[in-house]
Amino acid sequence: TSGADIDRTTFRLPAAQLLAVRDSVAQEVSRLLRERLGEEVRLRQALADTKSVEAWSLDQRAERLRKDAVDTERTSAKAADATFQRADSVLKLAQRADPRWAEPVYLQGEVAYERSVLYDDKYQQRPWLEQAIAHADTALRLDAGYPRALSLRGLVRQRTYNLQLVADPKQQAALLDSAEADLKRATETDPTLARAWLALTLIDY
Repeated sequence: TSGADIDRTTFRLPAAQLLAVRDSVAQEVSRLLRERLGEEVRLRQALADTKSVEAWSLDQRAERLRKDAVDTERTSAKAADATFQRADSVLKLAQRADPRWAEPVYLQGEVAYERSVLYDDKYQQRPWLEQAIAHADTALRLDAGYPRALSLRGLVRQRTYNLQLVADPKQQAALLDSAEADLKRATETDPTLARAWLALTLIDY
């Protein structure tokens, strides 16, 4: 009913190598199951965090739109931006349906963060990064220690540092330290946050 496409995959192997085919099929199926089970755990957690079915359904619709926009980025920035805007509108409805739920607010931050990537000019990216930080902060006020919001805030701070949007060297150092602190807290709470681990690796480097 949400219109979400769960997953699909194809792969090719020589028909004569039946044992190799058997093993490869087993590995591919187990990989897909692990990914989907992880997603199912996240979906169940999200549903447990809100009592509003309407808010949950809208949140899932918005997440689907967000992923569609990310997939469209390489081919058409304009189309991606329009889809991001639709996702943001749906998230506002989800937030109204359950104002105390952190997830839709966090996702608004993700949408703003990903919209920043559509621009080459760093000063055009700045307002979207500021929006992303504001949404992450709001989500953390609703749910202190929410790992995905911590991860987002850390990623935004890291990008702000990398783009040199802060000129003062002391402020730059503080920005990178705060990004590292957020990412460490996020991964300690939820070790499955691969993007946060990657960002920590780059900061350590």
